[in-house]
Amino acid sequence: MKLCLVAPYYAPHIGGVETHVQELAKYMVDNGVDVTVLTSRYSRHQPKLERREGVKVRRVSTLFLAFRTPIMPAVHNEILKEDWDIVHSHSPPPFTAYFACTAANTRGTPHVLTYHCDDEIPVPALGPVIVALYRESLGRYTLSHSEQVVTTTDSYARTSRLVWRYEPEVIGNAVDVQRFSPMVDGTKVRDQLGIPPAEEAHMVLYVGRLEPHKGVEFLLEAVPMLRSSAHVVVVGRGPWRDALEASAKRLGITHRVTFAGSVPWPELPQYHRASDIFVLPSISRLEAFGIVGLEAMSSQRPVVLSDIPGVRDVIEDGKEGMLSRPTDPEDIAEKINALIDDPELRLEMGERGRKRVLEKFSWDVI
Repeated sequence: MKLCLVAPYYAPHIGGVETHVQELAKYMVDNGVDVTVLTSRYSRHQPKLERREGVKVRRVSTLFLAFRTPIMPAVHNEILKEDWDIVHSHSPPPFTAYFACTAANTRGTPHVLTYHCDDEIPVPALGPVIVALYRESLGRYTLSHSEQVVTTTDSYARTSRLVWRYEPEVIGNAVDVQRFSPMVDGTKVRDQLGIPPAEEAHMVLYVGRLEPHKGVEFLLEAVPMLRSSAHVVVVGRGPWRDALEASAKRLGITHRVTFAGSVPWPELPQYHRASDIFVLPSISRLEAFGIVGLEAMSSQRPVVLSDIPGVRDVIEDGKEGMLSRPTDPEDIAEKINALIDDPELRLEMGERGRKRVLEKFSWDVI
């Protein structure tokens, strides 16, 4: 089978959609599928053609970036150049899937769209108007002209204004359970960060982009209410970092928070194993699943996840972890403290989380 995966961004660009497409492409190649990824050449320093971990990657010229969305109509012509069995697009960011869909329709090739989340533009007044215009034009065209629409959770599909009427197939995200494993040793990470062993201190981990919709500020506001043994480690980069560091200083918690910046991809499993608790405090529909939560669970760590559509489907509240009210630092602190106070509960939730991932969210299952 000849498969074309279309994504606005791809590795080494970091993000949830990028991670999903990268792991999907690798898994399909390992299983004998001829895979090509079409993605943006958002930097002139990137090669137009390359092979990453066995996957053919073709980077397409980008006219410009609009609100960090690559506009690349050249995707249309690239798809027309070859005979594909399936064209599988991933959105957001938007537009790329539209260009891919029109090309697939022209060739008579089945087009599948994985709709990862709703679009949001954080510009007062103007942002919602732009999103609505896209949704009611190119967005609806893409959905209505796709042979299959896929979402990653049932609750997100049922609450998305754009998707629900197209009867999407729910196929969850997946994680590499061999890479994110309880067999990984995280001792070195704690030593590097200067965090004492688990018997003396509790490492609370966040991994993700530092963006407003991730809600990291609410995790920081929870820190003064956490047990004195808690130390928060924030892994990731993004435009919100300076503001978050300023918040930590204002709250007087700089000695209890470490901004670790970007972590090399091979080292990320060590951070999960070094931690005691993982927290994802997202507050927006831009977070529709949270693959990082799966990575923590696969690493046999308990999780505290925001109770928002999509993300809430990853766990059963009180079994593999706990759901916290979004934008509520007191509730986040209460859930983290409950786990700090009960080492047996942490162990049990971690074990149940690993089991849930093996049963529902490994690539072999998906």
